Amino acid sequence: MSDRRIHLAWFAGQGLGPGSTTWNDDRMPASLRWDRPDMYVQMTRVMERAGFDFLLFADTLAVPNAYKGSMDPYLEHAVAMPKMDPAVIAPMIAAGTSSIGVVPTLSTMAYPPFLLARLLSTLDHVTEGRIGWNIVTSTNDRAAQNYGLAGLPPHDVRYDMADEYLDVVTKLWSSWAPDSMVLDAENGLFADPAKVHAIDHVGEHYKVRGPLNLGPSPQGRPLLVQAGSSPRGVRFAGRHADVVITNRNSVPEMTEFRTRVRAAAEEAGRDPESVKVLFILSPQVLYSEDARGIDHRGGAAVSRVELGLAQLSTQLGRDMAAHPLDEPLTIDGTVLGSHSTAEQFARIDGRVPTLRQIAEQLGSVVSLPVSGTGEQIADRLEEIIDSTGGDGFAIRGNWIPDYVTDICSRVVGPLRRRGRVAPPTPGATVRERVLGESAALVG
Repeated sequence: MSDRRIHLAWFAGQGLGPGSTTWNDDRMPASLRWDRPDMYVQMTRVMERAGFDFLLFADTLAVPNAYKGSMDPYLEHAVAMPKMDPAVIAPMIAAGTSSIGVVPTLSTMAYPPFLLARLLSTLDHVTEGRIGWNIVTSTNDRAAQNYGLAGLPPHDVRYDMADEYLDVVTKLWSSWAPDSMVLDAENGLFADPAKVHAIDHVGEHYKVRGPLNLGPSPQGRPLLVQAGSSPRGVRFAGRHADVVITNRNSVPEMTEFRTRVRAAAEEAGRDPESVKVLFILSPQVLYSEDARGIDHRGGAAVSRVELGLAQLSTQLGRDMAAHPLDEPLTIDGTVLGSHSTAEQFARIDGRVPTLRQIAEQLGSVVSLPVSGTGEQIADRLEEIIDSTGGDGFAIRGNWIPDYVTDICSRVVGPLRRRGRVAPPTPGATVRERVLGESAALVG
């Protein structure tokens, strides 16, 4: 084994909401409510003590109706809804912790560039440099219609717009020079006007005057996280992202994806090692080698296939209800919606999967299967990083205290003892934590 640093993020894939597989889970204490910040703060503190670099929570902006043309399945089973606004909860989580980064998902479709740049700069100030941004362009026409649009532009056009969007917000974050804040009380000089400038951006999609109306934040700009896996998404990540999270179904796929991201960064004129790639995993911690997992969802059993079909319909942007369940599902790459989702299921075990196979996975957990005792999982995570050249993992787990504690103590604990995961670093920004070299690898 090497001593390569393993970065860790917690990927709350259901966002700030109960989730289709957690709202009726019998492990959830009655005292914890999904619509109160206490639940998220309590579990984030456990992640922080373990050595997680940041918490990322997904988000969507509409109640879907892609499956069977109805909102009913989504409302009945808490699929892709409800979700609270991450920009509201993020500072609450930061206030209840001291070192872990907080990364909300915010859509370039939903926020004018100036509004988003100011919001994230404000959050970076109030969290003392612990804020990140999970960049999405949205994939759902229903979300676009909530913002007065007829629908979303095509996939690659959204990325073209996002390229310009990132240029604009980066200019806004740079519109105050790092030393522009003079704060000379004696002479009555707050800021040096010569070091603050309008950006006067006029582009194909955006027109923004600037400058930002607050001074530079602790990080200058937030940690930029992105999850696109399509060729266009990887090119975008190579140009802009600090961290890319991805779901790969095998170690060779992980290696290939890491190579693609490095190549995209190099093509954009960046250091290939400056973009960190975290692989999404949902480890199942067993208490003995012959233990078996238990389904903890109470009440009436909901078909995993039904949940998966609803989720897949939303992600692909077309109704999967009429598609034959037991025939191979061919993804032609031209469907509307998330191309990374289509790519993710291109093959299962080397074969084109049936719709039922895909739906069953989406109705539970989708990632490279990793299970065993905590020590065995820790061994496996080390093997994956050392063989793929990846940078770490985004643990996609439910907001269940028992699961969070198991991962943090039984899996991350051994990695800490082996010197692979850095301890908490109070006072460091999340960019320093993830991209810098200052964190000491000690237990």
